Amino acid sequence: MRAVRNLMKASYGRPFLWGNVQPLVKPECHHSLSCMVRKVKKEGLNKDRKFFCCPNDKESSCGYFDWVPEEPRQDVSFVEPNSSKPPEKHEEHYLTNKFINDFANSLNI
Repeated sequence: MRAVRNLMKASYGRPFLWGNVQPLVKPECHHSLSCMVRKVKKEGLNKDRKFFCCPNDKESSCGYFDWVPEEPRQDVSFVEPNSSKPPEKHEEHYLTNKFINDFANSLNI
């Protein structure tokens, strides 16, 4: 977890959320080099999916390949700060819109 002392400097005015930041651990290829992360460019099911590969050029590549693990999607619920219970499903939509509107108003949009 990381604490930010100067919110405006670190987030450039974006809303700040606490969270654990897990760096991507890159495996080593068969040359014992740290793999590169690339993205599939071809059209199809895997378009934009990330993968690990040997960092060497095509001629000297060892052919190492592995998919980058996909992060599970997580839902975020917004709650009133003084609330002692989580919001009901119908309240979540209201609170999300309230948060967005309050934030937009704070930016004078």
